[in-house]
Amino acid sequence: MCKFLKALGLKKSAKPPVYKEPLDLNRAMTLSELSRDIKEKADKDGLTLVGAFDSRRAAAIKNLNEDKYDLAEQQLNGLDVEIKKAAVDKKSYLADYKGVPELVTGCGDILGLSVPLKVFHKAVTDAEKVRADELKPETQDFVKAKAAVVPLKSAAQAFKVAEGIFRSSNVEYKKYEKAYDAAELVIADLEKETDAGVKKNVEVAVAAAKNDLKATVTLAAQSKFTEAISAIDTIVKTECPKIEKWMEEYRVLNGKKKDTDVKVKRLNDNTKSDLVKDELKQIKVDVVNAMVLADPPGRNYSKAFKALVAVDKASAKAESTILDKVIKKAGITYKAKRKAMEEVFAMRFGVTLEAEKGDEDEDTKTQSLEALKRVFELMAMVPESHATNNTSLKDIKRIGGKSQTSYYDDTAKQVVLQCGRPGVLGGTQLLAGLGDPTPVPPLDPECEPKPGNTDQDYFDWTTNHEIGHAVDDKKSFMKDNSDPKYGGWEVPTVDDVAAIAATTKAIHTYPTAVAYLKEVLTGTEGSRPGVDVTPAAPNVLLVNWAADLEEAAKWCDSVRVGKAPWKNPPAAVNGRVYHESYKRKWVSYLYGERTKAIRGYQFRAPGEWFAELYAAFQAGVLKKGHPAMEWLKKL
Repeated sequence: MCKFLKALGLKKSAKPPVYKEPLDLNRAMTLSELSRDIKEKADKDGLTLVGAFDSRRAAAIKNLNEDKYDLAEQQLNGLDVEIKKAAVDKKSYLADYKGVPELVTGCGDILGLSVPLKVFHKAVTDAEKVRADELKPETQDFVKAKAAVVPLKSAAQAFKVAEGIFRSSNVEYKKYEKAYDAAELVIADLEKETDAGVKKNVEVAVAAAKNDLKATVTLAAQSKFTEAISAIDTIVKTECPKIEKWMEEYRVLNGKKKDTDVKVKRLNDNTKSDLVKDELKQIKVDVVNAMVLADPPGRNYSKAFKALVAVDKASAKAESTILDKVIKKAGITYKAKRKAMEEVFAMRFGVTLEAEKGDEDEDTKTQSLEALKRVFELMAMVPESHATNNTSLKDIKRIGGKSQTSYYDDTAKQVVLQCGRPGVLGGTQLLAGLGDPTPVPPLDPECEPKPGNTDQDYFDWTTNHEIGHAVDDKKSFMKDNSDPKYGGWEVPTVDDVAAIAATTKAIHTYPTAVAYLKEVLTGTEGSRPGVDVTPAAPNVLLVNWAADLEEAAKWCDSVRVGKAPWKNPPAAVNGRVYHESYKRKWVSYLYGERTKAIRGYQFRAPGEWFAELYAAFQAGVLKKGHPAMEWLKKL
């Protein structure tokens, strides 16, 4: 209280005033009212204002020294009326103080609610700064004008004391203040967004969060701190995370649009775009309409993304139409048409195109060209960096005839397609290799394919699958990626797998058992090492030694590549599946990830896991709630 008296220029009396929140806050309020109306109250020479203040304060000092506290309070509270009388028809010398009256008016309104006091104090401080910044030293009334704002400083001093008293006497307010400050920081982080599109998409939501935070002041003013803190908790834990999610989804959508824009521009700039002018016109309209879907209040980012994918397909189809017309004009022979096709592939994607007839069920020349054109369309549909000038995709070889094994050569950066002809449904069965008839373990409902999509075109699926390998190679996406988000894949050595095999029968502490099981894993599938390699029991107490060793060896049989363990997973060990993916190559993944599967083959190896999900994404069969959708959209 001594500090409070000192701030007002008062002396300590024998009987200090008893603190009452309204009393001390009213003193600050009186001074703030004086400052709030300072523009209207300043008289011609600026002295009456200060004199009236000093006169009233002197009277208050006298009354306080005589223990007349009520009268002293009246002296302070009556100051406003006296000043108004003195200011009638007087000229203001604070015309340049444009920000001060508005700022202090806001201070008075907040102070009228009692809390948060810190907000008022900041506003007073800001008002002082405005005064310092905007005052014109060169004007003849500088000294008088400066003197006229002394009460503003007095109000700030008085307020600091009142604020200190309030804070020190109210623990709940401190909790509220801490929560308020934390929420302000969270909202401030949202406001730091630099992407204009993202910022515009959520600006109304951010403003609403700020308003909701300010609304807690009213609750706190009524000492409803628990309710105020609960409201802040909702803002921080519900409103702001929702806005953050919207921002992230819009960023992803923005990235997709930029890629789509490249496709549309390429089509627009094509010297033969007049061949598809109607299609191009509609495509441009569809791009605009797609982004509108993401606008508030609807904010259907998923639908907007899907609409852009549809635009990509339409653009690819239009490019294919141009290609078709170019090929037809190239000449009547198959050789001339294929040469033209090769030139277009090189110009459009930066890849070398090869085409072979195949050994069985030979394609007709027309079927061969149709297959190549479909490869063109599929490559034009995927994101630009995936199939266009991708350093990990230098060559496409399509071998016609009967479907055989397609593959990606990561050394030659070549995709080899032996996947029959396009347009034949049923070649790829989703959910195949996950258990018959029901996947084991059961699939997460969100990870099941969209209804009616079980039968997929083998040609399309395989082409996208192999493009996926090239994308994975370029980005090194699955290289040493053990994050559970991506299947939790690991690449153990055969020694690691032998040790794991031994744990299945608790014989892993015996080196001879681990060495024996390593021989089982590296030998001919299903065979057993000779008698001279089979270890004897380390001691006579291990009566089940031979049987345990054989059971562990059977587990080794189940993980060999010939058993297709990606379709028939062996028993998991500590939540992980171990198996031989290709000859002498060992992998491991989290067994629980099979609940998110689209096909059993994706669990052959990390690269296959990526490629199968990539193909599923490009085919549009994944539900929007599938966890892989989050990262697939960002590729």
